[in-house]
Amino acid sequence: MKRKMWIIVGCLALCLTGCGKQPLTYAESCWESISYSTKLDEYVAENAGGLDVEALKSEAGDAESTLSQQYMATALLCATEYGEGQYSVSSPYADAFLAKVLTEEENFWKTLEEVSNFDIFFRPMLDAAKELDGELLVKLVQGIPEDSSYKYGLQKELDSWIEENPVKLLETGDELIASGYFDDWISSQWSTVFFYNEPQVDSMADAVKYMVYLRDTILPLAQAGANPTLYVGPSSLTGEDYLSTELMVAIGEGITLQEPGNEDLSEEIVTEGKKVVALYRNLQEAEFPYSPKPLRLIGDFMLNLPGQECPASIEEADYYLVLTPAYEYGDYYYYDNGEASDVREVHSTTSVDLYEAGTGKFLRHLGNVLEDSARGIFSSGSDNAPRYPEEVNADILYYIYSHVNDPDAYAFLVDHIGDKAEFEKEETVLIGPWEITYHNSEIVDAFETNLSKYTADAGNQFIKAEFTLTNRGNQKDTFITATFDGWEDVAIYMIDFANETYYDCINQEISNFGLFGKDSMEPGESQTGELVFQVPDGAAQQTDALYLAISKGWQVLICPLGE
Repeated sequence: MKRKMWIIVGCLALCLTGCGKQPLTYAESCWESISYSTKLDEYVAENAGGLDVEALKSEAGDAESTLSQQYMATALLCATEYGEGQYSVSSPYADAFLAKVLTEEENFWKTLEEVSNFDIFFRPMLDAAKELDGELLVKLVQGIPEDSSYKYGLQKELDSWIEENPVKLLETGDELIASGYFDDWISSQWSTVFFYNEPQVDSMADAVKYMVYLRDTILPLAQAGANPTLYVGPSSLTGEDYLSTELMVAIGEGITLQEPGNEDLSEEIVTEGKKVVALYRNLQEAEFPYSPKPLRLIGDFMLNLPGQECPASIEEADYYLVLTPAYEYGDYYYYDNGEASDVREVHSTTSVDLYEAGTGKFLRHLGNVLEDSARGIFSSGSDNAPRYPEEVNADILYYIYSHVNDPDAYAFLVDHIGDKAEFEKEETVLIGPWEITYHNSEIVDAFETNLSKYTADAGNQFIKAEFTLTNRGNQKDTFITATFDGWEDVAIYMIDFANETYYDCINQEISNFGLFGKDSMEPGESQTGELVFQVPDGAAQQTDALYLAISKGWQVLICPLGE
């Protein structure tokens, strides 16, 4: 009887010790509370303040913990900081766990298979990792077992992380390139990830370093993998090809620049053999919501610089070419399905200045450029947010810089109007590439050309206004063109303030007559002639309400027509 009892007790003891489960660790108990459909960040948000972070840290860093326990604890730690993006606590644990793929590869992938729903928890850990170098990233990308349940999800997260962190390629790019990761990329991927975005870096040194890597490594790959002329187009100024993307690099740190003083502006600026960095400095970010970051590297300008003028590092820079916008609000109207809408936009008169690199010493003001608001836009539905101008094109900015000692050579590219609203007879106005002088006008019922006689329509009269125009641009140009662009071209028209009406000139309708309609003018060439306007009789008799107007973009100058 005693022997039978001992057998029963012994079997019970074996069952309790051999078949019983080990107590769950803290991370495992948390993990069991996460449902299949719940994301890790949602679980952490629901339990905010209730998680024992110290226990998770202890478990994640304990060499005696299993790899799955370390993963669970690390993933939870990363998720607690995911919304903030700082990862001051979780980073070392994320680095340590991901590095296991290099030292314990088989166990690493096995662990991911064991932990349910791994793919939906992986992104916080990727974002937290600070030491995700090229070797490690290639191993993660290429080592995923083909038969794993998480292959698709993990691959998707890795691809997204790489595309959303282009600056990280400074540490990972060479290895990814060598592994063939980018071999199947199409042109839209190269454009979206590297050239039509605005990555953030900590310092100017990092910005220059990143730009050099793009120029020397990424750009040749992008063009070789798609079209060699990708991003390349002819300059409207020189006719030569140049790179045109939307690359700007936001810089976390500020820059200290000296205010203008009593500089000798007659002293020549030496550019030969010098290296320059172009920066966009927005001092009005707090005043204008959604406006550009306070300091950005102008990517297109840097990518287009001749090799001898482009610094390989910030320490090599001799000059800072700095654009500082002065924003003001305006209104933009468009029609959608017959209904008018009003969208707020921003106009910018932007100062272009040259400084000595390093010291920030002011050297010269090169002029103000007018940045145009984006055209052809439609409301995005984002609370009618203001539209911001596109920065001056790289070819224009380089043209100004390369003629730094000859302001007359680029006078047509900078603003000479400022806040001026009116001009007078015989006053010369320079707007865009055209220097314009209005001399006089007369009202007539009819006039003759060499070929025809023109009579005003019933109830109307002609006003013939005499002007002298000089082409101050750098290329042959025609004042009145068949394809007029109100933002790019200069217009002269008549305004009737009494009737709130404006009248275009009719020169294009008249054969071999008038001014500027047929023959192009060479740079520096002048012509004097007439522009003709047809106006109602009533308006012609109220000349005190008639004004001649000159406009380009959102700048308008007016002059009374009266004698």
